[in-house]
Amino acid sequence: MLFCASSKQSKALLIGSAFLVVQSRSLSLIASKSLSRDEARHVVDHALCPIHQERERNLAALEAYGGVPASITNDDPRTEYTYGEFPYNSVDELVDRSQKYVTRRDDDGRTNFVDLGSGSGRLVFYQCLTRRNWETHGIEISQQFHDLALGSCAVGHAEGFFGPDTGQPDASRLAFHHGNALGVEDEFFAHTRSEDNERIQRVLSTAHILFAYSSVWETERTQPFSQDLQAMILSSKWSERLAEVCPQGCVAITTDRALSPDFGWKLVDRADVENPSLFGSTGFISVLEK
Repeated sequence: MLFCASSKQSKALLIGSAFLVVQSRSLSLIASKSLSRDEARHVVDHALCPIHQERERNLAALEAYGGVPASITNDDPRTEYTYGEFPYNSVDELVDRSQKYVTRRDDDGRTNFVDLGSGSGRLVFYQCLTRRNWETHGIEISQQFHDLALGSCAVGHAEGFFGPDTGQPDASRLAFHHGNALGVEDEFFAHTRSEDNERIQRVLSTAHILFAYSSVWETERTQPFSQDLQAMILSSKWSERLAEVCPQGCVAITTDRALSPDFGWKLVDRADVENPSLFGSTGFISVLEK
């Protein structure tokens, strides 16, 4: 049985005899064991973020900022909040390729992975279940999606896939954070200067690998396409802010838009990957050189 108690300061989940405290709407758990990729996909698609509930997740995207008109144009800033589910095979290919560019300044071998715009947490759960000794973080601006992720955490704990983080070495950990990665007020999410924003900035400041399903995110207005990179360029609000807060050597994976080299993001790799919802996507891998 699941009981929830919430306040402005914390939220608590009580599952059986386990008491998990979510400070500032963040939750940290560990994977009970590593799974194969096929096993993890089955767990996520049938237990944590069931395929048959995708329509509910799409409705959550609409409710997140009060609904949308019947149609919106490509230049509508709300396209950044369009919900989509990136294929497991494609994220695996891009994350696998990105690891050869990761440099470390510590000795514990732990990889800090951040999914920027993590939605209901689908890829965060998957990475945590399949990557040993990883810290996997989801950052989501929508309250509705963040709550869905926390609910899936409760299901995962009840089913024995995750447990409370008690400091076990080499365990893979996951955490979800609610707020705006840009650290500013968002015109469509007036609540996004949340108590968790400070924690989000700390998470980004230690990221080894950053993933963003950015295919419909806003492009740079003055120069949306780079002839040098042969790529659409993300808005400078993303390229600049992420360059400010992410560490030297951070490896960023973006889809169908590249981060701007004007802020230190060096494009080192790209790959065309499957994405049925868009008839394919291009993943861009950039390394931050401050």
